[in-house]
Amino acid sequence: MLAQQKLLRVFTLIGLLRRRPGYKIPQLARLLEIDSRSVYRYLQLLGEIGYLIDKDDRGRYFLFEPGPEDAAEFQPEESGLLHTLVQGLDAGHPLRDQLLRKLYTRSGLIPLAEDQLRMAKGAHRAALELALQTASKVRLVGYESVSSQTVSDRTVDPVALSEDGEYLHALEPGFAEPKAFKLDRIQRVEVLAEAAGDTGGHADAAFTDAFGMFGTRRIAVELALTLRAWRLLIEERPVLRGCTQACEDARFPYRFAGAVAGFEGIGRFVLGLPGEIQVLGPAALRTYVREKAAGGAY
Repeated sequence: MLAQQKLLRVFTLIGLLRRRPGYKIPQLARLLEIDSRSVYRYLQLLGEIGYLIDKDDRGRYFLFEPGPEDAAEFQPEESGLLHTLVQGLDAGHPLRDQLLRKLYTRSGLIPLAEDQLRMAKGAHRAALELALQTASKVRLVGYESVSSQTVSDRTVDPVALSEDGEYLHALEPGFAEPKAFKLDRIQRVEVLAEAAGDTGGHADAAFTDAFGMFGTRRIAVELALTLRAWRLLIEERPVLRGCTQACEDARFPYRFAGAVAGFEGIGRFVLGLPGEIQVLGPAALRTYVREKAAGGAY
């Protein structure tokens, strides 16, 4: 994996850990699309660079947040020097963790991480918007493919950006239908001098659902959710809040009704919360979930 993908994933993890009540390791692994062991490694890395990570009695991880008494801030050079000195203390020193906590809350590390993540995505979007305006091919440098587990450069004809700006829909040589490329997995976007091919009517048909699946058709789905499942759904995918509504079912007090491009993404969500979600429709989604559960795919 390229260094920039790792860095962006670290920043994404920081954003997730800021949300209360926090996430368990399997949830973080699913959201970051990595295994649980990798999540522990990233948490250890954050601890080593000064982030203070707490865990509640239900096994949910979250970042320590400063209180109102922690208003003063150090300058960057002051933070760097103090951090180096405090880290040099013996691990068993009674004041070491306390000093690190105070230093962390006043050094602005979290906003820096979020700014860097936004800047990287913003640069990708700006380049892709230019390519769309000029009908130019683009090279996605260092694209990390989850399906093939490879990192490679991909030269494509851009079709459109998804509504949420998280995906590029593009045609790749040898494929008749557009693919979805997640901006988080791109190291760099290069706009080429070569003109893009004819994308036809693909721009109107391209669709990436809130679960990250891409397609050219919309499949209506309906779920019954427990309070916990509903809360996780809207926290992880705020855009779907408008697709949910409360009902009078004591066990499943919320309903979700929306459209997906395929079953893999929403299937992962359902299977990740056993006993918390009922698939009300379509029947094909119920069959998909049962088969995956029976086969031990999740």
